[in-house]
Amino acid sequence: DDEQTYGSHDGSPLRLRIYRPRESASRAPVLVYIHGGGWVAGDLTARSTDLRWLADQGWLVVSVDYTLSAAERHLWDVTQDQIGCALGWVVANAPRYGGDPTRLSVSGHSAGGNLAINTAYLSASGQLRSSCGGTMPKVAAVTAVYPVVDPVGFYDNPDPALGGQSQGMVGAYTGGSPQQFPDRYARITSGTHISASAPPTLVIVGEADHLVPVDGTYRFVERAR
Repeated sequence: DDEQTYGSHDGSPLRLRIYRPRESASRAPVLVYIHGGGWVAGDLTARSTDLRWLADQGWLVVSVDYTLSAAERHLWDVTQDQIGCALGWVVANAPRYGGDPTRLSVSGHSAGGNLAINTAYLSASGQLRSSCGGTMPKVAAVTAVYPVVDPVGFYDNPDPALGGQSQGMVGAYTGGSPQQFPDRYARITSGTHISASAPPTLVIVGEADHLVPVDGTYRFVERAR
């Protein structure tokens, strides 16, 4: 229903797409969606049919774009703060689209699931940062579908068909391997941010996921529980 710019990076605008609830509302719950693509692909148009459906069920839905990493551009210390900036924009502007910023949920797939969980957990502990400043909101709930909660396991994916793709994605995001940059991997690992204040979390995985190994996801869930 609308597109807006929430920030910029190296002179390029950072955009978000807004799906308004079908019925006129002033207190609709707000869902911020973060697309997947291994931090190197995808955009704010992802899952648009699903997001439109959610808006038709009464949600104000906002899909967030962020700057993608590449072989020569490693944004492990940039992307998360961009999501924080977008979250600040959503909270400040949700009322004019019929949303209630105190009823805020975050969701994402794959790498977007990693960013969604990390965003929610960092906000719960007061550590979420924004690339554009401002006060960061608290997230009430988070949903992640086959999230890359274990980037080390993602890099070490032994699958003969897709293991190289996993390694290339997180290698572009971080700049190298877990052995080269253990601190970077620790910072983007979702388990690093688990705390008693973390919001309710729903994690959905496929049993035979060849791109995102599920063992690390199960370990994360048990630890979080």
